[in-house]
Amino acid sequence: MLKRLKFTNYRPYEGENEIVFKKLNFFYGFNSSGKSALLKLLKVIQKPFINRYELEKLGFQSYMNNYE
Repeated sequence: MLKRLKFTNYRPYEGENEIVFKKLNFFYGFNSSGKSALLKLLKVIQKPFINRYELEKLGFQSYMNNYE
């Protein structure tokens, strides 16, 4: 079970960020506050290998250029 997630400069989140997960979690906030971005990040890290097409579908085009 994922207990903690640390990330830096991901979409609307500037600097170093950390989320601590409990048994039940809710993501809520204003429009464009980053809720969907966090869910997409969780989807990507759940797969050890993800192909380029799936990354593009999730909106990671700008991040993929760093790994070519």
